[in-house]
Amino acid sequence: MKKVFSLVVLVVAVSFLSAGGCGGGGGGQNCDFNLDRVLNGPDFDTAHSEWICDTMVEFALYVDGTGIEPFDIGFFTYQRSGCRSLEFQADEGGTGSIINLDGSRDSDFLSFDLVSEDFGSFSVNCTLNVFVE
Repeated sequence: MKKVFSLVVLVVAVSFLSAGGCGGGGGGQNCDFNLDRVLNGPDFDTAHSEWICDTMVEFALYVDGTGIEPFDIGFFTYQRSGCRSLEFQADEGGTGSIINLDGSRDSDFLSFDLVSEDFGSFSVNCTLNVFVE
């Protein structure tokens, strides 16, 4: 009976973690940040907006898991690593983290900290630039 109980606890723990219950890849059930609210469109070719930032020329994240920061990083892919954090891999080489994400397109404001051995570590504040057709 003790072995069955241990196995049940292990299965429940693994299920909880894989569902993001501790702020994992999906943001978790207790996450108060909706990443969709800062994304700039489906992909680079059909983007509807970008972020103009104080320490970067521009910055964008897309639904397809890609993004761009044209000054240093270039095009990159990202994966969610927590409620308010992403890990990224630059297409031209280099990796890093985007942490402490805050803001939304509704508020026209985005802030985060970029942490990378390849690109430096700094705080970023951005305002939304919506493309006009």
